[in-house]
Amino acid sequence: MKTQITLLASAFLMLTATSCKKGDGDPAFTVQSRKARISGQWTLVSIDSDWSNASNGQIYSSGSITATATELNMSQEYTTTTKSKETAKLNEYSITINKDGTWSSVIDKSFEHVYENDEYINTNTGSSKLVESGIWSFVNKSKGEYENKERVLFNVLASEETFGEGTAKEVHKTDPDNPILSNSLPYVDSKTFASGANTKIYDLVTLASKEMEWQLVKNQTNANYQQANPSGIYEGAYVFSETITWKAR
Repeated sequence: MKTQITLLASAFLMLTATSCKKGDGDPAFTVQSRKARISGQWTLVSIDSDWSNASNGQIYSSGSITATATELNMSQEYTTTTKSKETAKLNEYSITINKDGTWSSVIDKSFEHVYENDEYINTNTGSSKLVESGIWSFVNKSKGEYENKERVLFNVLASEETFGEGTAKEVHKTDPDNPILSNSLPYVDSKTFASGANTKIYDLVTLASKEMEWQLVKNQTNANYQQANPSGIYEGAYVFSETITWKAR
C-alpha cells in the first residue's frame, strides 16, 4: 500500500511539472507554479532588439537596441542622411513582479545621444531615471498558437522620468569650428495612462526560478498602415523583434 501511495505521489508530481512547462527554455521538472517563478526582483542580462518601417516595400527607417547589464547602445537611421545614436552606462535596469498582480521597473542611466542630419550634429549628454509601474497578468490560451500562461501582459499605468543636468553641443556643418554650447536643467516628465492604453505582451521563452527570457515579435501590414494620397495609396509595414533576458536579483 505504501509503495502504491509513493508511486501515485511521484506520478502526480511528474504530471504537475509537465503541465507547468510552457516555453522552450522552461525547466523540465519543477514543483513551482508559473506565478511563483515569475514573481520577484529581476535584473537585466541582455537586450537584442531591431525594427523597421517600410512603405510600398521600401524601408525608410530602421533601428536597433543592444544592451548588457551595464551598457546600452541604441541607433536609428532614415533613408535620408538623418540618424541618431545613443550610448549609455546602465546604473540599474530592473523589474519587480509581485504576486498581487502589480509590477514596477527602473531604468537608471548616464547617456550620450548624437543626432545628425544634413545641416548639423547635435550631441547631448546627461542622465535619466525612468520608473514605470502598473499591473500584469498571464495571457490565456490562443488555440493553435499559444498555451495558457505562455505569454505575459504588462499594463503601464504610471511613468515618471527624471532627467539630471546635462550638456548640449550643436555643430553646423558649414561652420564646424564654432559649436554652440548649452546646458539643460533637471526636470521630471510624469505621465499616467488609462488601463489598456499602454501595454506590451511578451512570449515567455524561458521561465525558471533564476532566469527568465521574453520575446516580442510584431510583423504588421494592414489598413492601419495605409495612407491615401492624390497619386495612390501607400501601404506600410512595421516589423519589430525584441528579446530580453533577466536573472533573479
